[in-house]
Parts: sequence; C-alpha cells; structure tokens
Amino acid sequence: MAAPMLARADRVLLGALGLLIVALGVLSIAGQTLPPGHLLAALAVMAGLRLIGSFAVGPAARALRSRVHDANAPASNEERRAFERLHWTSLSLLALEVGLGCYALFVIS
Repeated sequence: MAAPMLARADRVLLGALGLLIVALGVLSIAGQTLPPGHLLAALAVMAGLRLIGSFAVGPAARALRSRVHDANAPASNEERRAFERLHWTSLSLLALEVGLGCYALFVIS
C-alpha cells in the first residue's frame, strides 16, 4: 500500500520541480527580474535533493522493501539495517526539502 503512494508522491514532486523550472524559464525569457540569488540557491538545493531522493535512494529502498517485507523468505539483519538507513536517508532528504521550502516561502512573503 505504501509503495504506490510513495511512487505517486515522487511523481507529484518531480512534476512540481518541472513546473518550477518552466516558470523560471518563462520569467527569464519574458525579461522579468529573477528571484534573489539565495532563493535560487535554495530552490536548486531542493531540486538536487528531490533528484537524489527519486533516482538514487527511492529505487534502492523500494527494492529492499519487497525483500524485507517478504514473509516467505525473511530478510537478514544486514538487509534490515540497509533498509532502515535508506528509509531514514529518504526522510532526512524530505525534511531538508520541506525546511528549504519553508525558507523560500518566508523569503518571498
């Protein structure tokens, strides 16, 4: 149940990243003033964190999740620890994204 929800969240967040890139591109093409550099840096770090979470951590965690939750062939302790590390890494990346998003909202308000 969690896997489809996490995959959907990844698609939504990657879609939002795409919209952000398009919006910044439209601003620059239209000759509008771009946001301040520190805001662009925060957005770039958020984008990097999202890409790392979606394409590096997420697939590895999904692969281990099926192994860890398989009742017929229980996972070893090393596999469980690796899954826990990936899970906490994913949560940490997401927490950093949320924190940077809050900073960006604070700056633009």
